[in-house]
Amino acid sequence: MSDYRALSPSEIKALELNSCTSTDWSNVLVDVAFRPSALNNVHLSGAIRLGTFTKTLVLDGGLPQATGITNAKLHNCTIDSDVYIRNINGYIANYHIQTGVIIDNVDAIITNEMSSFGNGTRVKVLNENGGRPVPMYDELSAQTAYLLCMYRHHSALIDAFELYVTHYTTSIRSNYGTIKEGASLRNCGSITNVNIGSYAKLEGVVRLTNGTINSNGHHPSYFGTGVMADHFISATGATVSDGAIVSHCFVGQGCTLSTYFSALHSLFFANSEGLLGEACHVFAGPYTLTHHKSTLLIAGYYSFFNAGSGTNQSNHMYKMGPVHQGIMQRGCKTSSDAYLLWPAHIGAFTMVMGRHYHHANISHLPFSYLLEEDGKSILLPAVNLKSIGTYRDAKKWPIRDARKDSHLLDCIEFRMLNPSVVEQIIEGKHLLENLIAQNTNDEDMLLYQGVIIPLLAAKKGIELYQMALINYLGNQLSKQLKEVSSHGGNNFKEFIRPHQKEICKQWVDISGLIISKQHLDDLIDTYVINTDGIRMDIALKEWHENYAAVEWAWCHHLFQTELSIDLGNVDVSSIHSFLDQWDAASKQWEELIYADAMKEYSSDSRIGYGLDEQADAAQQDFDAVRGLHQEQAILQDLLQQTKLRHNELLELKAKIE
Repeated sequence: MSDYRALSPSEIKALELNSCTSTDWSNVLVDVAFRPSALNNVHLSGAIRLGTFTKTLVLDGGLPQATGITNAKLHNCTIDSDVYIRNINGYIANYHIQTGVIIDNVDAIITNEMSSFGNGTRVKVLNENGGRPVPMYDELSAQTAYLLCMYRHHSALIDAFELYVTHYTTSIRSNYGTIKEGASLRNCGSITNVNIGSYAKLEGVVRLTNGTINSNGHHPSYFGTGVMADHFISATGATVSDGAIVSHCFVGQGCTLSTYFSALHSLFFANSEGLLGEACHVFAGPYTLTHHKSTLLIAGYYSFFNAGSGTNQSNHMYKMGPVHQGIMQRGCKTSSDAYLLWPAHIGAFTMVMGRHYHHANISHLPFSYLLEEDGKSILLPAVNLKSIGTYRDAKKWPIRDARKDSHLLDCIEFRMLNPSVVEQIIEGKHLLENLIAQNTNDEDMLLYQGVIIPLLAAKKGIELYQMALINYLGNQLSKQLKEVSSHGGNNFKEFIRPHQKEICKQWVDISGLIISKQHLDDLIDTYVINTDGIRMDIALKEWHENYAAVEWAWCHHLFQTELSIDLGNVDVSSIHSFLDQWDAASKQWEELIYADAMKEYSSDSRIGYGLDEQADAAQQDFDAVRGLHQEQAILQDLLQQTKLRHNELLELKAKIE
């Protein structure tokens, strides 16, 4: 902005004729091109800096409106050029309002003390007693929050993170709030100690206290009607609307909290959605979804999670207070009225149905169904691998990534079969084999960690896990073989030889990012030495983008340990044999998924169709509403995948003849 100057006597007189007043006109400085006609019925107090108001802004609905200030009280404010302010019922105090901002019919916008605007607020996530506090800051990611929450035992790491957040919080601490360029505030209540980012849109907000709404032109944020929020930070592209109540929460990029949803001491990361229900002390990793009024998420860790109606958990073993927690790993779902008693640990991509009063620890049995039967918890291992719903989820997540910001905070691995999940599959397969081997009395039911596993289900689970493992390893091998020269296959061993010498012994999923435990430990050690929070985020992003070589070295090792195939000494015929095995396993999996999808077209699915018509009209009505199965995009994708893989198989085998 250009240099400020004092008002001239004629400008003061013109302002007074426009019903403007000031406690001291000498404290009012204006742009060199300032025109008094832009202010009407405005009271100015404290240090005031005003730009020039010459442009016309277009309000919602296409209404053109000249910029300027009408019917307002301003105290200690800097108002940049071409701002539109009208009908402030209370006053605006201690704010810098940047170019192009629209403020219309707002009760009050006040910075009333030194504030960090939500930064530094400690969220009592997962543990209601506050044993896992996560200090919020503007750049908080799912990964840094995970480390802050889950690695409390690593005191040096926590101290380093805390120091970084303290430095950042101190650096932005101010008694002057900011509403950045292009933001719009209309018909809002009181806004106290809140920074508002560029192009954010606020409509009908009731109350905001001590927070930051990050926003930019790539992905504006939206706070809507009836919202009440305190001690909060929202990332770019966040939506909080329609009566949502938010306290001590971080709302990540592309997240939506709406329709009377309430959240307390919770963290929501990329593309999570909360509607109608309630979240208390929740770590909601990427793609955590809860859309039902009767659903409560409490003291739990989730990611890629979908909560059914009436889902509930209990943390009420109050001998030592509400200290228990629940872990639901990536991709879990709950059916209607599902209930879990914490503590419990549920493996990846598991469907929970019924009510479970035992502390299930089934972290090494992914893709399972956890059912209730006569008050007992029954586990069917691996059967969720056959579900069209699981396949559809894995396909839709990347498509539904709502983040538009060029700077993405959260690292997300979308693949359903990633190293962390595959490691669970291998562990689950061995676990079931051991349980069966220990079943010397040939019992029909196996007992494991508070659940009952039918013997036949355990045997089937082993087959399904093996099918998934072969599918994963085949996909990884095919990536390597695609590099084989078309001039001949004698050099194919060079393309499948791992360039990474060190073999990972363990993989972890840190809220969407897949990383080897050893590499994570190394990054933590480096971070602790350097005490630089930004470098940790950068290092995690670099790993996320470049870990293919580490993954392949691990897969190369798995061929030997799990399939007894030594890729270092393998011949062409053995490669061909495995490729055929891969093709068969993948085809089997796809057929199982397709068969599950066809259940949606059974006679039972047509109940309620063809209302008021003859019985034979049910099929016609069903087809008109649901469409023919061969027209469904997800099934077309599945069939196309089968065709592409088979063609790829023929090409690979031809390359290494």
